Formats: sequence, C-alpha cells, structure tokens
Amino acid sequence: MILLGGITMKKKLFIDGMTCSNCADHITEALGEMQGVESVKVDIDDMSAEIELTEDIDDDEFKYVIDDMGYELIDVAEM
Repeated sequence: MILLGGITMKKKLFIDGMTCSNCADHITEALGEMQGVESVKVDIDDMSAEIELTEDIDDDEFKYVIDDMGYELIDVAEM
C-alpha cells in the first residue's frame, strides 16, 4: 500500500564503520541510488541511516550495498 506522498515505510539501518562525513556521503549516495529509496538521512554519531521507501526492500539488499562499500550493516529496524 502506498501512502500519501508515495512513502510506504521507513527503516533505520545501523551501520558500523562510519567515521567521517565522507563515509556518510558515500552511504547516502549508494542507498539513494537503490530503486524504491525516496530519501536517506545518515547520522554519524548514531551510526545509522534513516530511509524513506516507496516500496518494500529486503534487508539483505541493504546489507549487500553497505557491506560491498566496506561498512557493516548491524541491524535494521522499521520505524
């Protein structure tokens, strides 16, 4: 089901290995290029990324993208 504005759900990804704003920029860009991702907000201090989705994306897809970049996806929570 698509809600008003096209956003179906939000997820929070907990990511290990981010140490600077360049890390945040790389993760923001990579996740933002995924089909179904509407927006990405990375918080280095919290070591997380909040993502708004227009379609459900399997957590394994996030893990593949993040791990492939040299970071580690620790957990995913629906918001």
